[in-house]
Formats: sequence, structure tokens, C-alpha cells
Amino acid sequence: MDSKRVIEVKRNILAANDEAADAFRAARAEDGTFFVDVMASPGAGKTTILLAIIKELRSRGVEALGVIEKAILLFREQGKTGERFAGTIERLSFENVEAQLLDSGLLQETLRPLDISLDGAGFFNIQDEEGEIYLTRNGGFDIDSEGYLYLKGSGRVMGKNGPLKVNTSDFTVTSDGTVYNAENQRIDQILVTWPGVDQVEKYSNGLYRAKEGSENADTPWADAKVAQGFLETSGLDVNREWVQVMEANRALQACSTALKTIDEMTQKAATTIAKL
Repeated sequence: MDSKRVIEVKRNILAANDEAADAFRAARAEDGTFFVDVMASPGAGKTTILLAIIKELRSRGVEALGVIEKAILLFREQGKTGERFAGTIERLSFENVEAQLLDSGLLQETLRPLDISLDGAGFFNIQDEEGEIYLTRNGGFDIDSEGYLYLKGSGRVMGKNGPLKVNTSDFTVTSDGTVYNAENQRIDQILVTWPGVDQVEKYSNGLYRAKEGSENADTPWADAKVAQGFLETSGLDVNREWVQVMEANRALQACSTALKTIDEMTQKAATTIAKL
């Protein structure tokens, strides 16, 4: 009973975890993403701490936190006990979560009939003089010399049947984007598309373009909600905010992937230990 045995460790049972963790850290360092792993028991106040940090950052002038704050609140309200955010996204579907995060609700009434906004996801389609199509959230439109609805410095607003000709400002727009003239005759329907945040890229002057090969780039967005006499506002530059929304969306996807990787590493480690 007094004899001693020397056990040679051939391989660390958590070596696979370490390798995956190192690869993850290297990838995040390369794309400039900083992660902090906050660990505590359920109900310890992790979410409260994160919301307090966001409040403090805002007080210091840091912007583009709206989507992140919404994500945290969504997780607190719709996540289940013991569930990771990646699990919440998978259960609710990424499309559902994305739509909730982008539903701004920040509309300011202008009473100007040429001001048209989108409440939630979607882009107006603008055609320039060369026939190129661009996307925008800016709905501060005007009427050109030929009677077409247009965005100054950019181009004409597209309807489902081509550039939208209204002739005068005496027209109405329903919530689905259908345009009627003063005689209540249907003119056309405003074309609103939604390739997805990760499928668009910034162009210039508040315009965006669908990435080459993007699916649904030309497909009308059935869930579009249009409001006439309103403009989207957040107290900040709308176009800059949407660039930051796209960045936040990519961060959300990266975070979701990271959480799934961590879950897989934990499960693999538990399985390996159980076999010993």
C-alpha cells in the first residue's frame, strides 16, 4: 500500500478545448473584436452589469449601442433560464431576432407628405441617371421637374413598376407602401427590399448597395411597414447609425458563433472526462 505509481500524462484531456480557444482568440484579435467572458450563477446580476456599462459608455459619448442594448434586453426578456444567447437565437430564429433588433420605432412626425419612413427593416430603392439601383433609409423625398418622386442628389424612388411618378404632393401612401392620387386612384406601390444587413455594403451619400450575388436583392419585402408624413430619427445621423447597425449585426453573428463554439467545447470536455 506504500508503493507509489507515476502516471505519465500522454495528452491533456482539455487540449482540444485549448486549441479551439487559441484559434478563436487569434481570429478575434485579427478582426479587432474584444471579448470579455462574464461568469456568474443565474440571477447574480450579469445582465444588470452590462446594461450599467452601456449607460456609462453613453454618458461618455459612445454611440451605436442601441442594437447591443436591445440584444441584451431581448435576451433578458425572451431567453430561458440557463439558456445561452446562441440558444435563444436558434430557438427564436436569427431572422426573428434580427427583425426585432432593427425595429427602431424612432419615427418623428413631420406632416410633410413627401416624407416617407420605414418602421422596421427594409430599404427604399433609388435609381440614378445611369439606371443603377441603390438602397437607402432616407425618406426625405421631393418631386423633380418631371413629376417623379426623388431623393436629392441620388435619384428617383422606385415603385414596383419602375420610377414612381406622383406629379404633385397631393397623394397618400398606405402602410404597405401603396400610393394613391387625389382621386383615390392607385398609382403604384413603393418598392421596399430587404437583402439582409449582412448582404449590403455602404456606397456613398447615405446610399447602400446589395452585395454581388446577394439573394432577395430585388425581391419586395412583404413585411415592410411604410409611414407617410414621418421621418426616421434617433437624434443621431441615420446613415451613420445604419453603418453601425451593420457592424453590430456582424458582431451578433460572430457572438452567436462564438457561443456555439464554447458550448461544443464544454460538451466535448464533459464527455471526455466522463470516459475516464
